[in-house]
Amino acid sequence: SLTAAFTTPQFVYGVLWFVSHQYRSNLYLGEGRYMLLSLGDSDGTYQELFSASLMGAVLCIPLSSLASHVLGLAGTMQAVNVLSAAHVAAALVPALRFQLVTFALYVPYRSAIFSTASIYVASTFGFAKLGVVYGTFQSLGAIFSFTLPPLAGFVLSNLNGEWAAVLWACLGLSGLQVVLVHTLVQTAGRPGRAGRAEERLL
Repeated sequence: SLTAAFTTPQFVYGVLWFVSHQYRSNLYLGEGRYMLLSLGDSDGTYQELFSASLMGAVLCIPLSSLASHVLGLAGTMQAVNVLSAAHVAAALVPALRFQLVTFALYVPYRSAIFSTASIYVASTFGFAKLGVVYGTFQSLGAIFSFTLPPLAGFVLSNLNGEWAAVLWACLGLSGLQVVLVHTLVQTAGRPGRAGRAEERLL
């Protein structure tokens, strides 16, 4: 039942993994222009390049499916954690031209969050519950993202537009997410390759 599904460790850990990644993705998507501005993008050229690069996300979706079959679901989730750490590390480099690398990492990272989460829900809870469970993931993530404007206001008003402290916090979160997936595996069993019922988390 849905009630039983919402009380499983798979649901709790899955929500924590997804919401934290969605929050970080939305943080860069919404506030990246201020980060670029602090690096000297006064004419908005790099912001335009970033916006154009987002169209490449569609090309990354098959990679997530391939990764789930090659690495297994837990391995894919850990790969997303590593990709998130690489992205924020690149964003910390105080060089405007280097942000092209940040863009190149962000596009597959954002795509992998949503595709991996949908594979996780379908593999763990079954396709019959995919809409409700994944919709709950999305709704909780959207609610949490309401804190982004106040965060941006705090950085712009109290930190003189310097985002390094926030980015370092995101980098630390990557380490916590690695531990989170490891704990999920230890608590709920090793996730198998998506699409094989006998290898589901549940």
